[in-house]
Amino acid sequence: MGGSDEDTGTGAGDYVKSLVFGGLDGIITTFAIVATVAGARAHPGLVLLMGAANLVADALSMGIGDYLSERAEDEYVASEQRRELAELRNGKRPEKVRKLKRVYEKAGLSTADAKKCVDALSTVDDVLVAHTMMARLQLVPPDDWLGEEQDEDEDELLSLAAKKGATTA
Repeated sequence: MGGSDEDTGTGAGDYVKSLVFGGLDGIITTFAIVATVAGARAHPGLVLLMGAANLVADALSMGIGDYLSERAEDEYVASEQRRELAELRNGKRPEKVRKLKRVYEKAGLSTADAKKCVDALSTVDDVLVAHTMMARLQLVPPDDWLGEEQDEDEDELLSLAAKKGATTA
């Protein structure tokens, strides 16, 4: 009862891009194939066969493409996280603290408040690196920096489902 409701989001926003992209691509390409084959006055069975074959090929292509792009992005973010952590531990802490303080000042914090904020964040290396990545590099650290697990295959499966749903409706 005394708990906070601020972390009760469904997480659905994480999947919107995959759903929209997969659905739109499935509708457009399947329509184009079916319209072309039908326009050539092909047998109706061939039109259905071409539409179904395109649907399967598109779904596989989108799912694999989404999976590979997510994997590449995750690897890039993880490499930046390792680089930032190595720099922090190899003598660049004062520079990183100064730059992050400046970011918070530009965001509207007073110099004193920015200093307090960065001083608090800099007590834990992983927290300082995460905030540096978000504020300065515009990268969201991997979910595991807070001990959260993520299901990397969910986006790709949703893209496949959206494509199938869009083209069978």
